[in-house]
Amino acid sequence: MNRKALVRPQLPRTTPLRRPTLTCLQKKAGKGIAFTLTLSVTGWSNLAQTLEDARFLDAEYAYIVTPTADSLTAWGDAGIRVGDVTENGKMPFTCTDTPASAITVNIYRAEVAQ
Repeated sequence: MNRKALVRPQLPRTTPLRRPTLTCLQKKAGKGIAFTLTLSVTGWSNLAQTLEDARFLDAEYAYIVTPTADSLTAWGDAGIRVGDVTENGKMPFTCTDTPASAITVNIYRAEVAQ
């Protein structure tokens, strides 16, 4: 039997794992608020609708938008997408098919430091 065939190759030594430094995780997250609004059936025009609410602010905030449980199927069937808040007080939505019913959405606004 060939002894060299049984010898395992030496693996290079590695340095200990270091905690990754991610700039996005170093940013301070601030306070958040949650609220619910409705996309009306009559509010759609050319497959777009803009919700207006004073809580939409375009600077230093991130938004998470999800349909409520009872609107989930209609949201998916209509192919609704959320746009960026680029103007205070307005959040744009688009769809691939106009929904046949009103869509209720939960919105979470989180303050993020730049």
